[in-house]
Amino acid sequence: LLPGGNGYRQAGTVDALEHLERGELPLEVRTDPVLKTVAYEEGLSALLKVFLGTETLYMHSPPSVRASVPGRVTSLVPWHQDCAYNPHLADFVSVWVPLVSVGGDCGGVRIVPRSHVYGACGHHKPVFGPWSCAVDDGDWCKNESHHLYMDPCDVLLFHPCLVHRSEP
Repeated sequence: LLPGGNGYRQAGTVDALEHLERGELPLEVRTDPVLKTVAYEEGLSALLKVFLGTETLYMHSPPSVRASVPGRVTSLVPWHQDCAYNPHLADFVSVWVPLVSVGGDCGGVRIVPRSHVYGACGHHKPVFGPWSCAVDDGDWCKNESHHLYMDPCDVLLFHPCLVHRSEP
């Protein structure tokens, strides 16, 4: 089953394939217990507790697990801040863990360093793709940004107001 519209649609349909082309993995994959082992890994949990200054951790459910689809612009997420996608959360940290090597020819994430210090900015529905929000100010793209090269199971922690996007 895949998320779609106001409910769920059956895998194997045209709608399900459109979700996959956008890099949206099926709910059954995103809720698989094996993925939770990454989120609850002891070292990561200890790091997050220190980073957040708390003994109690909560994970967004279902977790956002994505795939970049080579040659598909629709699977690219535009410049955005995670706080715009999660206005229901008061305070959180984004944890990005690649399951394959990324950078160069294999997707990944591009960030605008220190952009979080400006706080939440305006977002709009982008012209292309299915995404519900992209940063309003096109100048973010002109700022110095970095395409991060990461190996499987490296961990990137970032503030919900950090401006970032996916790479092809």
